[in-house]
Amino acid sequence: MALQKYGYDIFGPGVNLAARIEAVCEPMDILVESTTYNAIQNEFRMSDYGKRDIRGFGPQRLYRLDANFTPANDGPSF
Repeated sequence: MALQKYGYDIFGPGVNLAARIEAVCEPMDILVESTTYNAIQNEFRMSDYGKRDIRGFGPQRLYRLDANFTPANDGPSF
């Protein structure tokens, strides 16, 4: 049994945001928020999922990865 409670967690806001986005996601869909979308929009086909109110983060524009997961060009450049 824990004797003290920490005032922080190891996960941080990124993991919390991902968990909240997962809660509004349809089964078998992959949703990302605008920061991730901006980073990968030229690599994958995405569609606008609209703005959703994400608890603790406010309104967030979400994007859905298209079902075929086909890269939009010749593939990612690493």
